[in-house]
Amino acid sequence: PDKMEQIGLRKLSVVRCKLNRTAEKLKLLITTYLESEYVERIQAVSNQVEVINKPEWLPAPRYKNDHYSEINPRTAEMEKEWQTLLKSADILFDFDRTNLESLPELLQSTKWIQGSSAGIGQMMEKYGFNESLAGIKITTASGIHKKPLAEFVLMGILMMGSFMVVIFNLIADLIYGWLDPRISYK
Repeated sequence: PDKMEQIGLRKLSVVRCKLNRTAEKLKLLITTYLESEYVERIQAVSNQVEVINKPEWLPAPRYKNDHYSEINPRTAEMEKEWQTLLKSADILFDFDRTNLESLPELLQSTKWIQGSSAGIGQMMEKYGFNESLAGIKITTASGIHKKPLAEFVLMGILMMGSFMVVIFNLIADLIYGWLDPRISYK
């Protein structure tokens, strides 16, 4: 398994130890739109986890990788069943943005929330989650993009370096032509 899967397996084993369960599967509820390929990767991590994903019940993404749409597509009956799923879930993949105000009361079994982004501090303060969700382990996606960003920065530095070499060579050619009367640019 790749590094992300190994991290996921370690986190799941820590959660399993904290829940002190042996026979029952952990229930992981995906509360934000997630591409099917990623849902399949989560399901492949462990057979001890029941992944509950209902994309048709989740707000439709406005663009690729959108996890913040707050338009709730559920009917009243679907919402009642959704809230039952929230109450029974051991793990949430992201915060349910359609029920943020009532989230602390709904998360009766939840021990871990994996945020889909970094920097959730403002939301935690705004909704008082620092106190009301104090018993729940909350992790973020902080650092998940560090390697691609580092590669992008390195590429930018190399491009800028090569661009500067070309510019300095051009300046040197112009100055040399101005100083040496034998060179003409006509």
